Amino acid sequence: IADVGDSDASCLEAASKPLVRCTGDADLRGERGNESEVVRPLRNGELAEMLEGPEQDVIAQELVIRGVVCSGGAEGMLVCRVADGTVLAAAAVPGRVLVCRSAIAMTDVQDLQSCKVLRKIAVGEALEVLETPSGKSEADEKTEEKTEGKEEVEQETEDKDKVEDHKSDVAEKTDKETDGKEQVEQKAGDAAKADKETDGKEQVEHKASDAGKADKETEGKEKVEQKAGDAAKADKETEGKEKVEQKAGDAAKADKETEGKEQVEQKAGDAANADKEAEGKEQVEQKAGDAAKAGKEDPEVCTRLRLRACRDNLEGWATVQGTQGFAYLEPSSSHYIVAQRTELRPPTGGGAAAGGTAGPRWMEAGDVFEAKGAEEPPAPRMSCQVRAVKDAASGWLSWPCSGQPPLEAYQLPK
Repeated sequence: IADVGDSDASCLEAASKPLVRCTGDADLRGERGNESEVVRPLRNGELAEMLEGPEQDVIAQELVIRGVVCSGGAEGMLVCRVADGTVLAAAAVPGRVLVCRSAIAMTDVQDLQSCKVLRKIAVGEALEVLETPSGKSEADEKTEEKTEGKEEVEQETEDKDKVEDHKSDVAEKTDKETDGKEQVEQKAGDAAKADKETDGKEQVEHKASDAGKADKETEGKEKVEQKAGDAAKADKETEGKEKVEQKAGDAAKADKETEGKEQVEQKAGDAANADKEAEGKEQVEQKAGDAAKAGKEDPEVCTRLRLRACRDNLEGWATVQGTQGFAYLEPSSSHYIVAQRTELRPPTGGGAAAGGTAGPRWMEAGDVFEAKGAEEPPAPRMSCQVRAVKDAASGWLSWPCSGQPPLEAYQLPK
């Protein structure tokens, strides 16, 4: 082929896209992915232009589980979540679905003394909890238990705060009484000091009287003796009066100290009593809590719930835990509750429709499905869009990310 013609114009031009060469036979498909219609096969060694890619495919993941419909026993694949994120079925809330571990009877009422047997619950049968002995659903009871526990903690904290406040008040009053006692002792000391000063003054006056007496000795022995007697008498009266006042002061001081001491002891006793009462209250509350807990865990308590059999929708009462603590029914972690109407796909591997019946099997909202396993997600793949050089046929090539691509870069020879 001549690259340049008679008019010196180029007859060929370089490819605008990179060239690739097939390293093996591959299907050229009309759309991205590995399930669309085949346009034509590309043969080993065939050249093509790379139009787009290669890049990893973004596969919308579905959550599909394999299992059995509890009502009817049909087997199949249940889509729990579609590619756009819509939830069609969700795992049952813990405690909502129970599974029979040992054969037990379903009765019409809760009271074992007056109940009638409706039918026997078989081992492995699933039952949905409708009502607890208190008349509430399992979810409501769990919510109330959490609320009650929170209120008990808050009440206990409030009681402890009140006890601490009371102790602080008692300590403050005790400090004030101690300050009052110190003031009383200070006043008593001041009074004793004043008494000593008075005694000193009396001694000075007595000496002055003796000096006057000496000066007047010439006035006569009788007058001197009379005055000395009067002075002695006056001294005795003064001393007696001071002693009486001193005793009265001491008695008053002793009374105040005794009264203050009694008040301090009384308040200290009140504080001790308050502490004992608070401690006693805490012990009573603790014992009450332990008793309640023991009542719930006591194996002698027979637990019965109102249930709905998922197999035939029969409603009644059944014993979950017997008088000896034996569990007839246990919570399930493998059951799903259908949220909206959805189709039950045939089991993996094709064959007859689910349950062996003609046509699709539909599940309605509220139906229970027991999971037996999950469908493996599709392996990630790479894709690229190419155009064949031979006939300009364009399409998509796809291969697993873990495998070798069916293409390699190609350079035209110079």
